[in-house]
Amino acid sequence: DGNATRGDAWRTLDRLRARGVRVFPVPALMRPGSDAWIAGIDLPPELRRDEPARVAVRVQAQSAGSARVKLLRGSRVLGQSKVALVAGENVVPFTVRIAEEGATSLTAEVAAAGDTLADNDRFVAPVRVEARPRVLVVEGSADAGKYLRESLSTNGFTVQVAAPEAVPSDAKAYSLAEFRD
Repeated sequence: DGNATRGDAWRTLDRLRARGVRVFPVPALMRPGSDAWIAGIDLPPELRRDEPARVAVRVQAQSAGSARVKLLRGSRVLGQSKVALVAGENVVPFTVRIAEEGATSLTAEVAAAGDTLADNDRFVAPVRVEARPRVLVVEGSADAGKYLRESLSTNGFTVQVAAPEAVPSDAKAYSLAEFRD
């Protein structure tokens, strides 16, 4: 690819030239075919338990063609998509929810028509899943925030309800506080 990986090729060429050594560069030919590979997985800066998150799988392809891209957590398929690849970079978006917090990994796999090199069809990215956001709902009367609580819980929030006289002292532990009358 023309990029130095170690050492200093230009200085080495100068030393060889000074000693009378002739150097003949030979360009490396690109492997023909229709190889496709996973170039990476783009994650949001923060992933929270049970919260929907957009994850983008970057697929490189030597040529246009069809492929199936999968996103997995362990052996569980979080999403899969049949895509029409273009030559070059392709971005395949997924929306995922991860039910457990802590350290884990996501794996992306591509299966492309005519792909002859399977060694680069899989990519693993480490992920840290944070706890669900905590919301404190302070209610002046019983069930004043019933629908809000249900909606927040359904959408991935941990909800704690308290009466105005029983507001917890650790308010910084909450992502949001909602006061209902």
